[in-house]
Amino acid sequence: MERVLQIIAVVLIGVAAFFLWGDDGEGAFVSAVLGCAAFFMSIRYQAKRRVDKRNEEMIEEKYGTFENKKLSATTEIGGLHEHVLTQDETDSPIQE
Repeated sequence: MERVLQIIAVVLIGVAAFFLWGDDGEGAFVSAVLGCAAFFMSIRYQAKRRVDKRNEEMIEEKYGTFENKKLSATTEIGGLHEHVLTQDETDSPIQE
């Protein structure tokens, strides 16, 4: 996605240069603004991908991988305790 946005940004900046060369200031401004927006959106996607990867690594480092494991623990989130249900607890019917 970020490559597509970078290509769009380059094309729009080129269009802005064309409009500027043809003395169309409004068209140049709009094209330049859209090109800048596309460029910064591509940067946002790159940063988001890096942060997500880093978060996954931190979670795996702290808790290990969760494949074929059941969680039955009380975790603390934001000062509140939350009970994480195991698969067995979620499958069992509620008894009153």
